[in-house]
Amino acid sequence: MRLLFWLTFVVLTASCAQLTNQENLSEWDFDHQVRFQQNQLTENSYAITVLRHNDTHFAQLATFLLRHAYNLCQGYDYSLKIIDGVETFDDKKARPNWIPPSLSAKVECAVE
Repeated sequence: MRLLFWLTFVVLTASCAQLTNQENLSEWDFDHQVRFQQNQLTENSYAITVLRHNDTHFAQLATFLLRHAYNLCQGYDYSLKIIDGVETFDDKKARPNWIPPSLSAKVECAVE
């Protein structure tokens, strides 16, 4: 009986450790109601993708991205490079069935 308990404990612990090592797990921000992925590229730079879902507006995604960069870098001293996902004003008129991509950016914090 004890052997079965310890065997189950070891298997569950190993599976939990494996889940925490995955880098592409998305996180949920409750304040902005958005889902995002964050990967640390170097000590001071991050790749952030704010995932679109349902009816999330671009303004909501962009606001989250700016506030998240501010929190990561602990101030306004950062560089933000948008990679993909910026809409134009006439996207919905020109392509009504177009599904815009997620908002992707690279954030580089200033080194002191």
